[in-house]
Amino acid sequence: MAEVGSWQQSLLIALVCTLGVRLFLTVYMAGISILFPEPGLAEQYGAVGVPILDSGLEGALLGVWQREDALWYEKIATSGYGSGDMSVGYFPLYPALMGLLARATSIPVVAAGILVSELALVAALFLLHRLLIPRFGIETANRTLVYLSLFPSAFFLHGPFAESLMLMLAILGFWLVSRGRLVEAMVVAYLGGLTRPQGILLGLPLALEWLFDDSSLLQLRSALWHRKALLKGLALLLAPLLGLLTFGLLVDTHWLRPGFSGAEGPMSRQSLAIPGAALVNAAQLILAGRAFPIDLYDFTLAVGFLVLAVATTFKQKVSYVAYAFLFLMTPLARYSPIFPLMSFSRYALLLFPCFVVLACWGRRKWVHLTVIFLWLWWLAVWSAKFYTGYFVG
Repeated sequence: MAEVGSWQQSLLIALVCTLGVRLFLTVYMAGISILFPEPGLAEQYGAVGVPILDSGLEGALLGVWQREDALWYEKIATSGYGSGDMSVGYFPLYPALMGLLARATSIPVVAAGILVSELALVAALFLLHRLLIPRFGIETANRTLVYLSLFPSAFFLHGPFAESLMLMLAILGFWLVSRGRLVEAMVVAYLGGLTRPQGILLGLPLALEWLFDDSSLLQLRSALWHRKALLKGLALLLAPLLGLLTFGLLVDTHWLRPGFSGAEGPMSRQSLAIPGAALVNAAQLILAGRAFPIDLYDFTLAVGFLVLAVATTFKQKVSYVAYAFLFLMTPLARYSPIFPLMSFSRYALLLFPCFVVLACWGRRKWVHLTVIFLWLWWLAVWSAKFYTGYFVG
C-alpha cells in the first residue's frame, strides 16, 4: 500500500490549488473587465431579469461571474422558480444554499454563490486527495488535484455554478461508502439528485463501490449474497432518483415529460439520443465547415476524455470506471443541431477518474509539462471569452 500521508497535507494542497487559482482568476478577470468593459451584457442577459453588476469594484469582482446559468441560479436564489421560464431547468440544491447564505450574511447573492462553490471545491479536493493516496501515492494524488484545478474550464468551479457542489457530493459519496457509512452516503446520493442532471446517475457507482471489492468485477464482497447487503446497494442506487422525484414534486418541472423540448426547459433546442450521438453530430458539423470554435474545442476534449475513460478500466476500481463512463455518456447522449457537445467542458470537470489517469501519465516529465502549458493557456483564453459573454459551457 502506498504512503498514506496526513490529512494536514491533503488540506494544504486543496487550499493551495483552490486559493491559487481563485487569486489568478480574480486578478485576471478584474483586469480584463477594467481594460475591456462589455456594455452590452445587460441587454444580452436581460430576459433573465437579474441586474448585472457592471461597474466599480462590485463589477470587477462579482459582475464578471454573472453569465449564463449563474444568472438563473441567482434568480432562483432570490425569488424562487418562475412559471414558464428556463428556471425550471435548474436543480434546486445549489441556489437554495446560495439564498440561505446570502440571507444569513447579508452579502450579495452572487457572492454567496461564489463562497458556496469555493467551500465545496476545497472539500472536494481534500477528500479526493485522501481517496487517491492509498491507491496511487501522494505524487499522483497531487498531480490529479493540480490538473483538475488548472483545467481550461476550471473557472466554473470558482463561480456561481453547481459544478463544485456536484463534484464534492460525488467524491464524498465514494469516501463514505469506502468507510462503510452507508446511511450518510445515501443522504449524499439523494442530495446529488437535487444538484445536477448527472447526480441522478450517482447511485449506481456508489452501489458498485459497496457491492464490489477493491479492484475488479471478479471480486465480489462476501456479503453480497446476503439480503441486507443487496438492499443497501439498492438503496444507494435509488437515493438520487428520490432526489429527482423531490425536485419534481416541489417545482413545476413540466420539462420532465417525455419528449418535451420547449424553450422553457433544459432540453431547449436539444433532445436525448443514443450515447455517442453528440460526438458523431459534432464531427459532421466540423467536416461540413459549420462548427464554431467552441464546437471544435469540445470535440477534441470529448475524444480525449473518451480515451481517458477507456484507460480507467485498467487500474481503477469498477465503481470509478462506472462513474467515469456514466458521467461521460451524459453529455454524449443528446442531439443539438447548433452545439452538439454543448457544455462538455463543464461536464468534464466531474470526471475525476479521468484526471487520475492523466496524473498517472504525468509521471513522464514531458507529459506533465505539456498538460500544464496547455491547461494554463486555454484557462486564460476561455475565462476571458466567458467574461465577454461568449458561450463557453
